[in-house]
Amino acid sequence: ALVKSQLPELPIATAIHPSAIIGSDVSIGAGTIVMAGSIVNPGCSIGKCCIVNTAASLDHDSTMHDYSSLAPGVVTGGNCTIGSYAAIGIGATLIHDVTIGEHTVVGAGATVTADIDPFAVAIGTPARVTRSRTAGSKYL
Repeated sequence: ALVKSQLPELPIATAIHPSAIIGSDVSIGAGTIVMAGSIVNPGCSIGKCCIVNTAASLDHDSTMHDYSSLAPGVVTGGNCTIGSYAAIGIGATLIHDVTIGEHTVVGAGATVTADIDPFAVAIGTPARVTRSRTAGSKYL
């Protein structure tokens, strides 16, 4: 915050690894990082300060809202929506057309077959909500 107040015009860097594949008609917000081997397919929208980690795949027409993250090896189907501050764990899979609510955590290896409400923790195959979260809760 101190740096931002002293240098208000300082841009937020966006980093896309050279081996990442970015489709056509994709929007990527400031401060977002797309790691090695990741795929962002056509029509996707990624908000600001998101992470698409190593070898993650965001399929067509999907949306990641601000500050959300895909851990290594996450695979989404098309037209998925990932809410702000949501975290999708290593190797999780989201089928087509599911919505992950804001501040929700999906556990490693989970298979999401239906929408998950905001402020939830979901694990397993198929993913089931095991508890709720509150704003500011630790993610792990």
